[in-house]
Amino acid sequence: MSERWARTALTAYRYAGAVAYPLIGPYVAWRASRGKEDRVRRRERYGVAGRPRPEGPVIWIHAASVGETIAVVPLVESILDYGV
Repeated sequence: MSERWARTALTAYRYAGAVAYPLIGPYVAWRASRGKEDRVRRRERYGVAGRPRPEGPVIWIHAASVGETIAVVPLVESILDYGV
């Protein structure tokens, strides 16, 4: 991928995000009114944690599908064996 193309794509992505940002709040509110979103957890969409951070070290592991979850199990077991 050429640097110029990458820069153009990133610029387009930033503009699209700026245009979409004002629409996100009303869209999520609309989904919540239809029962498709949990109103209590709405702030999580904006990066606000729903729970306080627990004490001690925290390792965040994200798996988006069943296959990824199965694939990450050995990693989690290794981390637990390590004592974290």
